[in-house]
Amino acid sequence: MKFPKRNIETIVHNICTKNNIKYESLSEGFVLKLSQKKEIKYIYGYNFACNDVSVSKLCDDKSATSELLAKQKIPCFEHHFFMRGFYKKTDIIKLFNLLNKNVVVKPNTGSSGVNVFHCTSLRKLFDCIKIILKENVNFAIAPFYDYEYEYRIIVYKNSPVVMYKKIRNHDWKHNLSVGTNISEDISDTVKKELIKFIKKVTDVLPINFFSIDIAKIDSKYKIVEINSGVMMEKYSQFNIKKTMEVYEKVIIDLFKWNQR
Repeated sequence: MKFPKRNIETIVHNICTKNNIKYESLSEGFVLKLSQKKEIKYIYGYNFACNDVSVSKLCDDKSATSELLAKQKIPCFEHHFFMRGFYKKTDIIKLFNLLNKNVVVKPNTGSSGVNVFHCTSLRKLFDCIKIILKENVNFAIAPFYDYEYEYRIIVYKNSPVVMYKKIRNHDWKHNLSVGTNISEDISDTVKKELIKFIKKVTDVLPINFFSIDIAKIDSKYKIVEINSGVMMEKYSQFNIKKTMEVYEKVIIDLFKWNQR
């Protein structure tokens, strides 16, 4: 099966050519093999080899991440975990009522807004759970929050390197894959607030390269989710120069770390 070529493939290929790094595309471009001298590094999807595997898995687990953040008293969208074959309908009904009969249900480790549903009735909720469980072994239920935009911050070595707003169109979702618009029009005051807020995360989560989505609910910042895979497909169309700079810095550092 032939998959569409991703922007990251072209970007990484150009970076490798510029820096004398051998580039090889595997698995229809989903895996990128980079080699320089005797060192080999892989980019799997959008996951770079600078992150600890266990921490990457943790970030991709929505319910586990929300539990970790909550225990550290870091405001976030709480995600409640359910596994196929091990949940009771009565527990879901109880949670649905607790969350004011207004929830979002999604794959616990999903991405890009795929199979993410807004439910205001139990019938729709259980129908959507069935859809999710056709392709997944678990799911998460979170409260629904209505807000116009959320902030996407890409962090490298504890410092923000990209910051922009994701402004929704007609859909309630803020995923870039559903046509959400990008804007870098963020005031200096808000940037300072976000940087201060992000530090709470980097203090407790030992990860080098990640993206984080933050929403402002009732005048307070909340973490929507954290992603260990740093996707900049849509952003690269908006600001290719910055995208190149970020990916190039990470790739060059991958090989530098092994020379220490």
